[in-house]
Amino acid sequence: MNKTASYLLEVLGNQLSKKLVYKYTMADLIRSSGVKRGTIYYHFDDLNDVFDSYIETLLAKRLVMESMDEQVYELVDFISTEKILCLNLYNLMKTKIRRTYFLNLLKKSFQQFELCNEEQGSYLVGGFLFILMDWLDNGLKEPKEVILVKLFNYIELVRVVGLA
Repeated sequence: MNKTASYLLEVLGNQLSKKLVYKYTMADLIRSSGVKRGTIYYHFDDLNDVFDSYIETLLAKRLVMESMDEQVYELVDFISTEKILCLNLYNLMKTKIRRTYFLNLLKKSFQQFELCNEEQGSYLVGGFLFILMDWLDNGLKEPKEVILVKLFNYIELVRVVGLA
């Protein structure tokens, strides 16, 4: 990724980390970055492409851990540390396409640990995502330790069922 695209993603992250927003437009990105519309479209197809690239960049750093447990801790810790950013991303990515994209990233990540086969991976990711979405829907009010217990209990259930 070149410097301009990286800069735009950095600006997006900074903007979404400041305060809760329910709408973020190309005009917001132009205003906050100082980059012309044409330049943004040179690097990205549209604002959805900017969001997807930003999410992929965030997840790429967090979904390459040595173990499943380490990966879960990293993801939950990041969400609890970057609450405003994560709530904004969650609210802005409620479209089915983005949710499917996120599901596929998690599924691919979990399959690297051979916790489950491809079919089971769909169930694992679905349940895992449900726990995270419930946490986000409730404004991240539950402590991360409670979420970690829920996630690890769920993962253990998948392991037991997978072995049966």
